[in-house]
Amino acid sequence: MSGPLVQREGEPVDRSIEGVRERLAAAYDRHIRGRPVEASSFATIAYFVTLVVVRAFTTATSGETQGGDVVVGGVHVHHLVFGIVAILVAGVLALDEVFRLPRAILFGIGAALVLDEFALLVFLKDVYWLPEGLLSGFALAVDESGQRTTIAVPAGWTRTADCWTTRPDGTCL
Repeated sequence: MSGPLVQREGEPVDRSIEGVRERLAAAYDRHIRGRPVEASSFATIAYFVTLVVVRAFTTATSGETQGGDVVVGGVHVHHLVFGIVAILVAGVLALDEVFRLPRAILFGIGAALVLDEFALLVFLKDVYWLPEGLLSGFALAVDESGQRTTIAVPAGWTRTADCWTTRPDGTCL
């Protein structure tokens, strides 16, 4: 079996960082670049990176007064607000199908910021560290399962109105 991640028989395996980078780039070019899964992969990566950074930051600064909070006119601005703005901007960019990958990244960031404070939307008060705040964790878990379902679709499979197709000519299986 030959492919970008498989060494040909007799060739030494390049285990250097540069060799790994080259094989990953070749695999990305062959299996992801330009396909529908590319944008959803970028959105998913941005989502998880944002979630980890935001959760780490809020946990690290939770006991501090004004430890890193954004305050405007004496009012704490929750990261939910920034998430909503990011989703709205991504939506506006989607109207004309411009900036496909940056839009996907922006959407992933916005989704993570909004869902991380989902309980704030439901209860209309800051319950992040209270038992009611577990609702945000539930929303994140539901979204994560959806993210994994999107990633689990085999590469090259697309859904049409009539059938699943994998053939380049678009014929049904």
